[in-house]
Order: sequence, then C-alpha cells, then structure tokens
Amino acid sequence: MADTSLKPAPDSKPHRLDYAPSLTFAQRFARRFPSGEQLLDFLKTLVWVAPLTLLIWVYAEREQSVVGPEISVSIDVDNSDPNRIVTLRGPADKNVIITLSGPRAKLDQIQPLLQPQRNGKAALIIPIEAQASPGPRDVQTLKVLNELATFKDNGVTVKSAQPSKLFIDIDTFEERTAVVKPSPELAKLLSDQTTFTPDKVKIRGPKSLMQTQPKELFVYADLDNREDLKNKTEKFPVDNVAVYWPIRRENIQITPATVSAALDFKPRNKTFSIPYIPVNKELPPDFDKDFTVSYSPSSFRNVEVTGPSEQIELLQKDIFKCKAVLEISSLDPNDVPQRKAPRFLLPPNVTLLKPGEYICDYTKTTK
Repeated sequence: MADTSLKPAPDSKPHRLDYAPSLTFAQRFARRFPSGEQLLDFLKTLVWVAPLTLLIWVYAEREQSVVGPEISVSIDVDNSDPNRIVTLRGPADKNVIITLSGPRAKLDQIQPLLQPQRNGKAALIIPIEAQASPGPRDVQTLKVLNELATFKDNGVTVKSAQPSKLFIDIDTFEERTAVVKPSPELAKLLSDQTTFTPDKVKIRGPKSLMQTQPKELFVYADLDNREDLKNKTEKFPVDNVAVYWPIRRENIQITPATVSAALDFKPRNKTFSIPYIPVNKELPPDFDKDFTVSYSPSSFRNVEVTGPSEQIELLQKDIFKCKAVLEISSLDPNDVPQRKAPRFLLPPNVTLLKPGEYICDYTKTTK
C-alpha cells in the first residue's frame, strides 16, 4: 500500500503561526497598569469603602476597654421611708475619688452623669434598703457604687474608690411637746403677763437626739429683730410669729410653725443723777489697832444711774439711801498709795451709767 501521509516538500521551510502581532514596549508597559475604566471603578469603590473602613476603625477604638483617670464625684444616700432618717456621716465632704474602666465611648458618655445636679443634689445617690435597722453602719464603697444603675446600665465598672468605706446613720423620728417662750433677750423686757397662742407646739426630730434632751422642752418666739417692738412700753399683740428650737439641728419639724403673741412690756429704764453719795470704809476686824487708812474722795456727787422706773422713784424721793463702800484688806501693802473702785449700794436692778469714773485713792499706814 502506498504511504499517503503528508510530508513537507524537501525544499520547503516550516511556517511560524502568528496569531497576534508583537506588542511594542509601550503596549507591554500599559498592560501592567489598570485601564482608565478600571481606575474609575476603583475610585468609585474607594469613595464608600474608605469612610466605612475609617468608621470601623474609630468604632473599634472607642469600644476598646480603657481605664480612666481619677475623678471626684459627689455622693449622698437616699431614703424611701418618710418615717426614718438616713444620713451620710462619712466622708464628711460627701465626695469620693473613683477610677472607672470600660469602653472609651461609654466613659465619655457617662461624664455628664457624674456632675452635681442643678438642684444641689449629689451626682450619685446610694439607696438604703427599707429593712435596714436603725443605728450606725458602714458599707464598702466599691460594692455599692458598682451596683448603681449609672454604671451598670452603661457597661462601666468602678475599679477603685476612696475612701474605701461609707459611714451611714439610720434613725427614726420621735415627737415631743415644747412650751413657747420669748427669747432670753426679749424676756428681760416682758412681764409675766405675756402670753402665746398656742402656748405649746410639737417638735418632731431624730429619736437619738430627742432622748438626750431634758424632760421639758421649749421653743423661742422669733421677735428679737422686730424694729417695731424696740420702743414699746405697753401691751402689744403680734400675729404669725415664727418659733424655733434653740438646738438648731437638721431634720427638725415644729407644728405649728407660727403662733400669736400678746406681749406685755415692762416699763423702760429711767436715768437719774443722785446728788450725793457718801463713801464709807470697810475694815477687817481689829484693823484699827495696828493701822490707819486715809482715802479720798469722801463722797461722790451727781452720780448718774439707770434702772426700773419704780426703783428710780425711790431715789428721787430720797426713800432709798445710797452709799459707796471702800473695802480695805489687811493684805494691802503698807505706806504705798493704792487705787480701788468702791462698791455701790443701790436699789435692785439699778446700775451706774459710768462705773469706771468712780475711783478712790487710799493709803494704809502702820500706827
């Protein structure tokens, strides 16, 4: 059989297949970089991918848990029972120094909640359970702070707190009766005929305080600063007079808070100039046997005094005889001039207007 396979002609050369023309250097260089369309698509994608990436990075940064610096926060205690008193005794300034831990965003978010409120209340209010028994107690600061919703609801932890303990007093109320009286200063100007309506009030205060008070309590009528009373010399009614307890303490309630007063003023003091008051010496027993005393003056003239009108009237009518007594002591040095204020014998509640002006000079001499 004859060989029918194709064979190249002896004189022919193989031809190279050229499916694509050769690329120039510029074309090969351009193929390594994106086309304009590809570059435009990349930029379009970058417009929304870059901000999203940045947001994810910022979010991750803010959600990272960090420990903040020490800060001072005001605290106080809350009481849900109106029939008891809960008081924070320590720390005295009602401030704690705390360090917080949590996401940075939460630490920033919680900062306004740690500022004192506009109504003067503390930033952090610690609740006290209703079943807590009366008396002093202390609690762990870190424990009670971490139980507050301010921190729990925000995913923040109180890492440290100073002082480490809070000191709390729990007390109940006690009510007692008190008599209404004028203040000590005003009482000097009033007679026994002064009355108050009602003449007794109720004082409600801490039981621990009430139990330390005397059996009979009293409150004062607040009238000391009334200008219209300064020159009164007769009976004078006053309504809506506030009363106060001289022991000024917190958590004190007085019922009723005001009373009516029927004030009966004593006659005002009068002044008088006593024409003549003799000066007599007063010596120890048997003093004259060994010593002699010379003194001057022997009398004082035009001595001005003040006192109740009825006592001044005794002096004006020369019913009461006044005198001055120079008291000599055996311990006084001999032959040395001495000065001393005599003792004046005057009617009750009558006093000298210028006591410093009446001085005696005397000398004790050995016989």
